Amino acid sequence: QSYKVSDSFPFKWINKKWREGFYVTSMASAGSRWGVVMSRNAGFTDQVVELDFLYPSEGIHRRWDHGYRITATAATWDQAAFVLSVPRRKPTD
Repeated sequence: QSYKVSDSFPFKWINKKWREGFYVTSMASAGSRWGVVMSRNAGFTDQVVELDFLYPSEGIHRRWDHGYRITATAATWDQAAFVLSVPRRKPTD
């Protein structure tokens, strides 16, 4: 497991950890700071992040249609982040 606390959304760090076999398993914010926890063997086969200044509805719907499900979310006063993951087992929703 690995974590990072950052003053801006840590896209570069998340991408580095994805390449190392980690997945985002938890996310939180306080003020303008982000906290992200990533773990190995998280039960996902793929993962993406949708980050926007508003609710990223279009991106979420597009991913949903391809088997992704929302597995973490957090927001600061000016950004909303949604992590969407493909579970190892097919979703039953």
